[in-house]
Amino acid sequence: MTSPRRAQAASRKVANRKLRRFEVEIERLARTKGRPRVVRGHAYTPAGTREWEDRVGFAFIEAHGKTLLAGPVRVEIEFNQKRGDLDNLAKAILDGLNGVAFADDSQVCALHLTRPWEPKGRAHTWIMVEEMRV
Repeated sequence: MTSPRRAQAASRKVANRKLRRFEVEIERLARTKGRPRVVRGHAYTPAGTREWEDRVGFAFIEAHGKTLLAGPVRVEIEFNQKRGDLDNLAKAILDGLNGVAFADDSQVCALHLTRPWEPKGRAHTWIMVEEMRV
């Protein structure tokens, strides 16, 4: 059994630990999460959606390696484009980060999404994933 002193010391160590933060920018028009298709009772994700999710995962791995944060995370996503429903754009990003930045998108406890009404410059997507204190 752990002594109260050791438990307090461990708690302070976790509380004082610097939270990890990862940023990625993808130079491309983002894709929305496509509706699953069903053929002969088998559901599959459309090829364009799967390709975009793979690109998001590869961009994160290229920048930071396979991280797999264990606890709750906060995600910010900024889309510099005019098209696409914000919720469907975000879903494709979060699914692309599954198994790469975090084990599952159910770990996302805070999500901030932005898309300018009138985008300027090149189409790109900026993603930030940050650990949260427990």
